[in-house]
Amino acid sequence: MNRLIIIGNGFDLAHKLNTRYSDFILDYFTSCLCNPSSSIYEDVLLKINGRINKSIFNREMAQSIDWDLTTLINHVESKGFEINYKSAFFQRLCKSDVKKNWVDIEHFYF
Repeated sequence: MNRLIIIGNGFDLAHKLNTRYSDFILDYFTSCLCNPSSSIYEDVLLKINGRINKSIFNREMAQSIDWDLTTLINHVESKGFEINYKSAFFQRLCKSDVKKNWVDIEHFYF
C-alpha cells in the first residue's frame, strides 16, 4: 500500500532546513553567479553580464558568508557585474524591503 504523508507549517524550520524564500533566492543568485560555462548568465528571469572570477565570487564564499539579498546584489554590482531583470515583478521583489518569506511574497504579489 502506498502512503502519502504531508507535513507542514514549521516542520522544515524546526529541523533547520533552509526552506525560506530568502534561502531559495540566495541559492538561485549563487547558482547564476557560479555558472562556469561563460561570462554571461541568462535565463527567463534575469541576465548577468560580467566575467566571473573565482576570487571575486564562488559557491564556497557564498556559503561561508551570511548574505542577505541586498548585500549579495550590491556585492555583485560593485564587482562590475550588470544585472538585467527580465521580469518587472522579480526586479521589484529583489529591490524591495519586503521581508523575504514565502507569505510576504504572496502579499507583495497581490
